Amino acid sequence: MNSQALFQLLCDERVQFQAHRKPLPKQALNTVQWLGVGFLLSGNHFAAPLSEVSEIVNTPRLTRVPGVPAWLRGVMNLRGRLVPVYDLQAFLESDRAVSGFGNKFQVLVVSHGTFVSGVLVNRLIGLLRFSEQDGRERPQDEDALLCPYIEGYYERKAALWRIFSIKQFVEERARMQIGAYLNG
Repeated sequence: MNSQALFQLLCDERVQFQAHRKPLPKQALNTVQWLGVGFLLSGNHFAAPLSEVSEIVNTPRLTRVPGVPAWLRGVMNLRGRLVPVYDLQAFLESDRAVSGFGNKFQVLVVSHGTFVSGVLVNRLIGLLRFSEQDGRERPQDEDALLCPYIEGYYERKAALWRIFSIKQFVEERARMQIGAYLNG
């Protein structure tokens, strides 16, 4: 078979393929999806933006730091770096005893430039995707302590998910610590 005949055969096959092919399924265009890491605190559903979580560490060894608020749970060694770890539940429930995580917990690590910090969570849910139509308004009874860190709300299976900026939370905690150190 010469090259001209081979070329004609390929052209004929292409025409037959085009005539019998099925169209691709319709997809929604511009479907905006929010991605985050879901976790539970005191039975409430939270999600941190995926862009703010650099890694997740399972049950690291924490070393207490004397003279700091109870919600600064301690520091962990993360590949040679000492990283402060904040107990979000203890911060939110400051009028009660420090949260008891027991032997199992996870730390969501926030890394922004040279700034690295961690936040303890009770239970990690995993990766979450929300679409715009899952968005909800702020509840009337939202905790005032949470409001500065909540970037939005989504609903899934009758659960309200609070979008919690852990980056903003740990940066504010760090500023508070530095201010207390300089003033004290």
